[in-house]
Amino acid sequence: MFDATLNAIFQPAISISPLVGLIVVVFAVALIVTLINKKFTDQVLLKSLKEETNTLQKDLKKETDEKKKKELESRLWDTNMRYLKSNFKATFITFLPIVIIFGWLTKTFATAGKFFFGLGWFGGYIILFIVFTMLFKKIFKVY
Repeated sequence: MFDATLNAIFQPAISISPLVGLIVVVFAVALIVTLINKKFTDQVLLKSLKEETNTLQKDLKKETDEKKKKELESRLWDTNMRYLKSNFKATFITFLPIVIIFGWLTKTFATAGKFFFGLGWFGGYIILFIVFTMLFKKIFKVY
């Protein structure tokens, strides 16, 4: 059921070349994941947590007293845990669709060979996903 839908959507790009198809698929997945993250997370909170994390990391690098370092590490850990908890809902929403897409990608690109840097579809997916996600996070101001 999902395979037929995904084939109908992405087959025109895949028929140009497997690399073009993979780029289009990853572009779409990264865009959707980024927009879901923006919609289902508190961006103001995430921005403040990210800023707090950066401040704590800088303070930790400068600190020489072991007792104060332990305290900063504890605060940093707590801040990171709050950040992860804030992202959980968006992660939960995107998990199953990504699993379905990975199953389809495995079937579709299993025989496609190497894409770039000697990597198969999975390595290409990871690199492209990171690049597109960074780009979309900047464009849409997602934290």
